[in-house]
Amino acid sequence: MLTLHGSAALSAFRKAKLLANMQASIPSVTDVDAQFLHFVELADNKTLTAEQETVLQRALAYGPKSSQVSSSDQSVLVVPRLGTISPWSSKATDILHNCGLAAVSRV
Repeated sequence: MLTLHGSAALSAFRKAKLLANMQASIPSVTDVDAQFLHFVELADNKTLTAEQETVLQRALAYGPKSSQVSSSDQSVLVVPRLGTISPWSSKATDILHNCGLAAVSRV
């Protein structure tokens, strides 16, 4: 399974509002950030060529860029319940198949 960093999940306004709410409860919080992660499952242990990886990265590059979260920062990963298949995932998988990425089984 491939893991690709996506775009920022919070606008500047929502980030500032969330930070203010968090600081009201925990004054030591200095920053907050959120970004999308894309988990890409490949069919039957297939691999992508360099050209296919470029297509995949370009297809999943949308919205405002996110600052990369440092590994020294505290992180929380929020994912759907196991077995959940979202409409976004289904549509993204269809789009990648139409881009010639038949090796992708699910995004």
